[in-house]
Amino acid sequence: MRNFLTLFTIISSICFGYSQTKDELQEPNIDSMLVNIDKTHLTSSFLYERTTPISNLTSFNSEDKNIAVLSYFEQALQELYKSSNKNKFMSYKNARKFYKKSEDLTTVNIGVISAKLNSINYNPVDESKGALHFENNTFTRRNDNPAFLEHDILVISPLLDFAHGNELTYTFDSNLWFEDNVDEIKSISANFGTNQDYLIYENGNYQRKSLKISYDETGYKTLKFVVTYTNGTKKTTYGKLHVKLKNQYQQLRNDPLIENVEEFTCTIPFQGYDESAPICGEIDFRIFYHTNNGNTQPTLLKPIVIIDGFDPGDKRKIQDSDSDLPNDMHFSIEEFMVYDNGQPLIPTLRNLGYDVVLVNHPTYERNGVTIDGGADYIERNAMNHIALYNYLNGKLEDNNSDEELVIVGPSMGGQISRYALAYMEKYNIDHNTRLWVSVDSPHLGANIPLGIQSMINLLDVFGDSVAAQDFYYDQLKSTAANQQLIEQHKSGHSSDYQNGGSPVYQEYYSRLFSNGLPGSNGYPQNLRKIAIVNGSLNGINLGREGTEDFRIHGFADQLWWDTKIAEMNTKYMPKSGQHQQLARLWRLFKPLRTASYTNINPNGSMDNVPGGYYNSEDQIHAAVMGDNPDIFGFNNGISFGNVLGAYGFALLGIHGDHFESRTNKKIHSFIPTVSALGFYNSDFNWGNSLNRNLLCDNEIPFDSYFGPSRNERHTSFTKASKDWLLEELAENPQDPHFPFDARRLSGSSSLCYFEVETYSFDECKVPGDVVNWEVSNSLQMLDNTGTTITVKATNLSSVGWIKATFNNGIEIIKDLSLGAQRPIIYGEDGEQEATFSFCTDHYGNINFTTPSSALEWDWNIVSGDFNMLATNNRAQFFSYRPTSGIVTVRARGNCGWSVPTFLVIQFTNCSDDGGFTNFRVAQNPVRSDILEIIETEERQSNLNITSQDENNDKGKNSNTMVTMEFYDFSGNLLKTQKDNRNQLDGKYNLNLSRFPNGKYFIKIIHDKIEEIHQVILDK
Repeated sequence: MRNFLTLFTIISSICFGYSQTKDELQEPNIDSMLVNIDKTHLTSSFLYERTTPISNLTSFNSEDKNIAVLSYFEQALQELYKSSNKNKFMSYKNARKFYKKSEDLTTVNIGVISAKLNSINYNPVDESKGALHFENNTFTRRNDNPAFLEHDILVISPLLDFAHGNELTYTFDSNLWFEDNVDEIKSISANFGTNQDYLIYENGNYQRKSLKISYDETGYKTLKFVVTYTNGTKKTTYGKLHVKLKNQYQQLRNDPLIENVEEFTCTIPFQGYDESAPICGEIDFRIFYHTNNGNTQPTLLKPIVIIDGFDPGDKRKIQDSDSDLPNDMHFSIEEFMVYDNGQPLIPTLRNLGYDVVLVNHPTYERNGVTIDGGADYIERNAMNHIALYNYLNGKLEDNNSDEELVIVGPSMGGQISRYALAYMEKYNIDHNTRLWVSVDSPHLGANIPLGIQSMINLLDVFGDSVAAQDFYYDQLKSTAANQQLIEQHKSGHSSDYQNGGSPVYQEYYSRLFSNGLPGSNGYPQNLRKIAIVNGSLNGINLGREGTEDFRIHGFADQLWWDTKIAEMNTKYMPKSGQHQQLARLWRLFKPLRTASYTNINPNGSMDNVPGGYYNSEDQIHAAVMGDNPDIFGFNNGISFGNVLGAYGFALLGIHGDHFESRTNKKIHSFIPTVSALGFYNSDFNWGNSLNRNLLCDNEIPFDSYFGPSRNERHTSFTKASKDWLLEELAENPQDPHFPFDARRLSGSSSLCYFEVETYSFDECKVPGDVVNWEVSNSLQMLDNTGTTITVKATNLSSVGWIKATFNNGIEIIKDLSLGAQRPIIYGEDGEQEATFSFCTDHYGNINFTTPSSALEWDWNIVSGDFNMLATNNRAQFFSYRPTSGIVTVRARGNCGWSVPTFLVIQFTNCSDDGGFTNFRVAQNPVRSDILEIIETEERQSNLNITSQDENNDKGKNSNTMVTMEFYDFSGNLLKTQKDNRNQLDGKYNLNLSRFPNGKYFIKIIHDKIEEIHQVILDK
């Protein structure tokens, strides 16, 4: 690998510094640089510098890199094909014709590559260690060392990643045998992860073209291949695949309350926009019958249909047991049906009496054409669903059930069901559906950042990456993606589609909105339709427009330093009308590749507008860094993990000894909130707040909806949204759920004693009518309606509240100040402060900010030897010596004079930063019946104690007594206790068991010094 890095350093001198958009700058032509070099030592058809060395073939067959999987084999084959100037072997696409897309997961083809590969012998750090000199874009001979190095390459791999079955058939096909080496293969022996070796090939003939191997355990199987060449040398290499045994499926098949239906075919064919004839599609579905009341019979009585969304390649199966992937690599439809941090929803529905029908869109063949159901035309899948709904309704009729269907469409499932139900109404087909639930579905389109799309395309076109090309065309450019993506990268590197400009997007949404009954805008009408959205209704954006959302650097480790060899970064789309580079791919020794755009979408940056989010950035970041994404469980079918394959990010053309993360914003807006709600008029900034009743002015097509305050993971459920949905399922229609607060309840925030006030909601700013009003004890409710309440204040000086509860469970509490409000200062902990400590010989200040409406202030010193200067809401205190006392302050407002607030003022001898020198409360608030007072160490050390013997005429000297006086907050003395001074540990206990919780004062007197502390009882 290091040899390529040094060589490409020279190539970069030709290209470094260019910043091109798309592919204006061609990749370097290494052959043109070698015109002066004798090709005698170019002993093979393959020169590795003609391609991007993604698979790092020159390091393969080493001790730490010698296991191939399907993705590595394909990448290696593609690189050798390109290294021969496309004269040897074949492209990976042509090779796939002999093994790709096989539905038989018990048959495994084995691919063989044996080739002699050359690379240029050049060392830019010390040219004498190589053979060539580079100058003026041309190589010349420097010494007699070979101009080209030789590498013998051997790659043998299973051409299937994941197999099913207790017995597999391994096959060897001459079409998948790629050999171009002077030293030909004489024999191959193989071990398929068992205790037996098999001779596969010898002396030009297959000894076994196929053989059956049995396995008794699910897991990864390592296949060992030992090759003997005609020159007598041997080489060992390995392949790997995962095998899942069939007994993994039997538990499902044996459950009498689970019915599986596969290859369910439609009755109405659909002809795609680019198809020559209509095709009837198919779906798979599984019924999880109800479990309430101890049911044991698989009888359809109350179906709820839940539909899978966008899923190219049918990677997401109904249950884990259906997938060829290991369980830890597969997220099933069943697993996505969770709420509140992983609580399963399907058992909840079954216990409520529902027969849960999960629908999957498989990959299937029609007339020799492969149909990828998970990414096929939405209309064709809708026709499949029409057949399903008719089938289920027929079952209900057979079972004498008068129930109607409930249909839940998450993501693209919402599009499929919308089209199907509206189509049935248009053609007078009874869908017998009472409730349609759209879950974060793109009724106006979905979003994958153009920066991400462009980056994948750059890696495909300029990185020779098989995985990137597969991802780009199979997922980003799939039919369903083209139908739904608002911003679309256009293959061919001309101007991309923005703001719904793709012809396929426009065709789909034109068909969608013209479907259904007249004036319906393509939405079903003869049912209740509700939407659950994951995007914020408060206008909270996902990141900031135009900022970098992803950046990673790759390094090659040198002896004393690291050399940066790769960098890729993407940015969010900028604000409307602004131009910016969104993708940048820099590889050492290659031209800089970029993609820049002007945002022509007047609705804002689709990457950042409020919406259900997806973690494209985090998936790519995690794969490069070798981590797991921080955010799991996304249900949009796009998996960047498929791009990365078993060999990680190297398969994208970015490789190095280590990687360093620079930026990872993790997420972007996937389904904008405006799209998920299907606004009739969407011609506004999609970043605007939507926290109003959108039904009031008929802004959306739904009968009700649920939306959060903050953006959530796409198609996720919270406890609140789950509870809201369950109420709807129980046929208790819910008001819209959107975030709002008590400011929506208009009316005065303060009332005088016996004052009457009417408070009201604007009906278009709340979900609906209030179903329950409550008031505090300091208020009297006089009257109320669904939007108004009239109250009277019944307290001279207090606080109060009004609580409004809506049909959907939302509670709003409006706090009120009642009567004349007394002055209060709150500390950082939110508690009222009543004790203020100052240092002697310093001025102390108190400044009240509440009540802000006070017209007049009144300050009085109740006790204490200190000076006070008061002006309105401010007072200044001063004392030359330690003292403490009580001050009262009251305020007059529109409701008259308040009751006084008592303040404790203390002056102590202290440093400039304060600090008591006498006593302290051990614990405050006090959690028990005992208040513990502790004498400070400084006070104990400085006390002058006079013995009783010297003062026997007075009994006990005052210096030996500590007096504690306990007061309530109004200044009433509640308890007095005198104790001898505790010279042992300076602790004093006061029993407060008979006093209720609340705020009090304690005055401590000793040696003619008084100090006062606030005490909070919280037992």
